[in-house]
Amino acid sequence: MPLRRPGNGTAFHVQGYGTIGVQVLISLTATVAFESTVDGTNWVATACTSVADTSGAMVTTAIACAVYNLSHGRHGKFRVRVLSFSSGTLTAKGLSLTA
Repeated sequence: MPLRRPGNGTAFHVQGYGTIGVQVLISLTATVAFESTVDGTNWVATACTSVADTSGAMVTTAIACAVYNLSHGRHGKFRVRVLSFSSGTLTAKGLSLTA
């Protein structure tokens, strides 16, 4: 379901998985943040890598369509939070993969 306003995305359990993949689809203008938590209450910015970026640069926010990866195993839950939304549509879908 496309998101149309700032707010928290649906968190999903990722503890014990080796990699998280997140596909962000933004048409027009929006900014999202990647966040994770260990205790289920305190969320922190979480650095991910765009699979299209060959430099391996880590980012905690996205403003364009891309697929992002996070290799981990230490976080309990992961979510994408909408920081700003001006127009268009925004969809983020995640997938946890075993090591």
